[in-house]
Amino acid sequence: MSMPADFVAIQEVLKKVINILEPLGGDERRYVIRSTAAWFNDTERITTNPPHQDVNIEVEPANLQNFVFLKKTKNDSEAVAVLAYYLEVFRNQKSFKTADLEKLNIEAGTGQKFGNINKTVNNAAQRSYFFAPAGKGFKQLTPLGRMVVKALPDEEKVKQLIEEHKPRAKRKVIKNTT
Repeated sequence: MSMPADFVAIQEVLKKVINILEPLGGDERRYVIRSTAAWFNDTERITTNPPHQDVNIEVEPANLQNFVFLKKTKNDSEAVAVLAYYLEVFRNQKSFKTADLEKLNIEAGTGQKFGNINKTVNNAAQRSYFFAPAGKGFKQLTPLGRMVVKALPDEEKVKQLIEEHKPRAKRKVIKNTT
C-alpha cells in the first residue's frame, strides 16, 4: 500500500477520531463507525466484528429512528420489513401483528406514513414474500425478508436477492375441453 501525499493530515484526522470515540463503549463505537460508513456509502469496506465472532450477530443500534433512517427504504414493503426485522433482532419478538408494526413505526418517528398498513403488510407478504403466517393473526419475517433488510440500503443487492430467491411460479392447470 503506497503512502498518500497528505499522510500527515490523515494521521491528524485519525487522532481526532480516536479521541472522540475513546469514551464510548465497544458497541457504541461500532455503531458510530458503521453509521459513518453507511453515510458515505462505504459499508462493503468495513468490518466491525473480529474474525472469531459470528458476523451475523448485530448490536442494538443507538435508537430505532437511526436504524430505520439508515436503511433508506424505497417502498412500503421494504419499510415494514425493516420494522419487522427490528422487532425480531433487537426486541426478540419473532412473530408480530400488523398493529405491532404500526406502533413501532410511530415510535420510530421518521415520518414514514402508510396509507393502509394492513394492505401494506399483506402486499409485503403476498407479492414480495417478506412475511409468512405464524399463527392466528401473526406474521413472521421470511428468510428473503431478512436478507433484503440486511442488504439495505444497497438497492442493487436487494434486486439481486429478490431475483435469486423469488419463489417458483405456480403451475397452471390446463383444462381439457374434450
